[in-house]
Amino acid sequence: MSARTAAPAGAWRSRVTSKLVTVKALMLGAPVARAGSVWWVEGRPAEGGRQAIVRDGVDVVGAPWNARTRVHEYGGGELLVSADGASCWFSSFADQRLYRMRHDDAEPTAVTADSGGAARFADGALDEARRLIFCVREDHSAGASGGGAVNEIVAVGAESGDVSVVASGEDFYAAPRVSPCGTKLAYISWRFPNMPWDDTTLWVQLLDADGGAAGAAIKVAGGDGADVAVLQPLWSPGAGADGAGSELFFCSDESDFWAIHRAAEPLGSGSAPVVQAPMQREFAAPLWRLGQRSYQFTSSGLILAKSSAPEEAGSELSLICPTTGAIQAVPTPFGGISSDISLDAESGVLAFVGASAASPSELVSCAGFSPKSFLNVGESIGEKERFEVLHACPCCEYPQAYPSC
Repeated sequence: MSARTAAPAGAWRSRVTSKLVTVKALMLGAPVARAGSVWWVEGRPAEGGRQAIVRDGVDVVGAPWNARTRVHEYGGGELLVSADGASCWFSSFADQRLYRMRHDDAEPTAVTADSGGAARFADGALDEARRLIFCVREDHSAGASGGGAVNEIVAVGAESGDVSVVASGEDFYAAPRVSPCGTKLAYISWRFPNMPWDDTTLWVQLLDADGGAAGAAIKVAGGDGADVAVLQPLWSPGAGADGAGSELFFCSDESDFWAIHRAAEPLGSGSAPVVQAPMQREFAAPLWRLGQRSYQFTSSGLILAKSSAPEEAGSELSLICPTTGAIQAVPTPFGGISSDISLDAESGVLAFVGASAASPSELVSCAGFSPKSFLNVGESIGEKERFEVLHACPCCEYPQAYPSC
């Protein structure tokens, strides 16, 4: 036994150091299901906190590339993947430029101009037809706003890097989402001193043929100092190949609980909650980081949503019929589910980060959205040394009867 050393309370040297505890504990987040594959962002303490982009367990870009944005300083929304999975775009922490990486590229290609880190980009949505990325730009260039940062919604050429402003004038912006038909862009904004869980406004901007703003933006929900936080605008799948008939959905805490709402037509004339019966459940979470997605549409038009209740320690998945408001829980082995779920309606691949009282965070995938089990894709490597982690997570039975519309 080694000799004991006397030291003041709280000053003892421990062999259990912070490095030992964290060096192999990966941070898994931002899952994206595309074309049968799952992408995610993986924070690696052993590599100085570098955030790697991973696809199906294989790094898309190697060190020293670090996919991390400083928009709003909290980050999030640093990764964007094309519908066919052939290309991705990401914000590089080193210079905050947007970069493009194709599946057959050896190295990423810079898309936006070098601003010395002054222009930051995040939370993008890809307009496949126009090859535009609608995203949040935060400009820290000298004199941008009396020395302060300027936030805007911009359209960035996915290959050219050309930038045009679509919305400006508010203090903060988030969640630009283009409609399937490409004629409308939804986004939220808020002003000092509010935080995005205090008071936000949902807008829809009509777009011209080139993706520019056509007329003034339409206010859809929130704003006017009503202390209503509106989050996560999302367009439903359109009825036709051109995306026509798509409707706008969003989360609002008007009832003191974040519920999923449908925007009334014409836009700006009001809204109606999808879940008609009062529910003391939260279908969204405070917007600490950009890019949150707590609900997605299935190929049949149902809503798959993550929610939690004040009296519950964890969260759960549910299927909701947007027409009738019928809701049914989807049992999973995970007591904790992140607010970043991704469902590729075409391939039926679902991905999210889940955890339970018996296991650490795991990046899990569900292929076909009709299997009897979840497949673990990217577990927190190193956590196995302290917890028992299963490569194939426990059985997950899906309900046989789905909500009827």
